Amino acid sequence: MEARVREAAQRRKEPCVLDLTPSNVRDYEQGRLSLLHRDVEGILERHQAEYFVSRLECARIRSGFEMREELINYKKALYLLYQVSRLPGWCSGRWAHSGEGGNAS
Repeated sequence: MEARVREAAQRRKEPCVLDLTPSNVRDYEQGRLSLLHRDVEGILERHQAEYFVSRLECARIRSGFEMREELINYKKALYLLYQVSRLPGWCSGRWAHSGEGGNAS
């Protein structure tokens, strides 16, 4: 199994997950279900990979990854709102009445 994992990483020209450490964890792609599927399909026999992926679907793993993605998007939106709120004129009401954002009521 170790040889298969290393061969798959070498084919993709990526670091091998077996060499992961706390200091190099950012060198690895992470956080997407497609990466898990790719890795499983790259190291297991086809019928084993299909079974594994089907078990992931039964365990609703996809919804967990989707929620993670939505939370990241929400965090980015909040950060952008924070940055915009620091711009001159944000709190003066100028934008709210000009139709450039917010409610133009």
